[in-house]
Amino acid sequence: MSFFSFFRKKEKPLTLVLDIGSGSVGAGIISLDEHLHPVVIYTTRIPIATSEKSTTKLLSATMASVKSALAIIDKYHKKEMPNRGCLDKAIVSIASPWYVSLTKKLLLEDSNKPILFTKKLIEDAIAREEASFEKNSGLKSNDPFVLEKSVVQARLNGYETNNPYNKKARSVELSMYFGLTSKGIAMDIQNSINSVCGIKIVDIHSFPFIAYNIIRDVFADDRNFLFMDIAGEVTDIISVRDGFFGETASFPSGRNMLVEKIASVLKITTDVATSQLNLYADGDLSGEEAKKIENIVNQFENDWLSLAQKTINSMNNGMLGISKIFIVADGDVEFVFSEYIKKIKEGVSPVVIGKDSLANFITYATTAPVSDEFIDMLALYAYRRVK
Repeated sequence: MSFFSFFRKKEKPLTLVLDIGSGSVGAGIISLDEHLHPVVIYTTRIPIATSEKSTTKLLSATMASVKSALAIIDKYHKKEMPNRGCLDKAIVSIASPWYVSLTKKLLLEDSNKPILFTKKLIEDAIAREEASFEKNSGLKSNDPFVLEKSVVQARLNGYETNNPYNKKARSVELSMYFGLTSKGIAMDIQNSINSVCGIKIVDIHSFPFIAYNIIRDVFADDRNFLFMDIAGEVTDIISVRDGFFGETASFPSGRNMLVEKIASVLKITTDVATSQLNLYADGDLSGEEAKKIENIVNQFENDWLSLAQKTINSMNNGMLGISKIFIVADGDVEFVFSEYIKKIKEGVSPVVIGKDSLANFITYATTAPVSDEFIDMLALYAYRRVK
């Protein structure tokens, strides 16, 4: 792990993790006191009950789901774990459309004398870029809340260096990532967690930042890839080039659109459509019913693929040099979108981030109802910060 990786410090054993997506909210209780792996003790996931597309109504519905998920966690903790200690910290990830991000490469050169790489050099560079980003973020001047301001890679004289401090070089290249949300959203999240669970230490991040760190550490041999977070309403894409968090983009299509298409074509409710999709994913539908869902899945493929390819082509270098796409999606659509992704480019290999790929890094308590890949990633991120 590079010198930019997570700070190490001892933590209390129980931590709340909260995943705020565009289609659902997941929450979990994890233990970080194991020597080998974080332990996922309990999880819950609540759908965001709205079909509204307006930001105000979607935010209201999202926060209602946040409070519902937190109430379930708090009830379980008090009833089933009264002697395990308090939940004293929360790690939160937020997905689109609740954050804005920026990746930036900064080159420092001095032809007259070598540059000394110091903590002040990093702090000054981050401060300059942070001020510029906040000014141009589209958020009100008094509203930005900083999620991340991180140097994720450093090169001295063109060479990546894990420990550059107090070294001299003619050129210093810094790769930086910034994430912002609004203070209003951040305060809503913090206040909800504090009022329901009594937790005052709340660490909020953009989900791409969490995903990048986990993929970088778990799949260290992969230096050039795309990552797709296929959520309810939005698909987010991260481009990683030579190990650097290069670019983010998104398009408005995800699992919920597939469910809505099934409901529309078969003239059923979205709840029934979700049930049908789950049965189809598990191979439990009869021949005729399975064929109906398969036809709709194939029809939806064209719409989703068109948006995916258009978005990828708008990013720097597109699919050039990319042979692997990591994806995270709800379990009932993992297979569907994996098959879609194979058609983005010949030879592309989709890698699903979930229970199978993270099995060597996560321990599941018998009390954990089901594996939740988003909660797993948050648990691993929290653990690697403190191990």
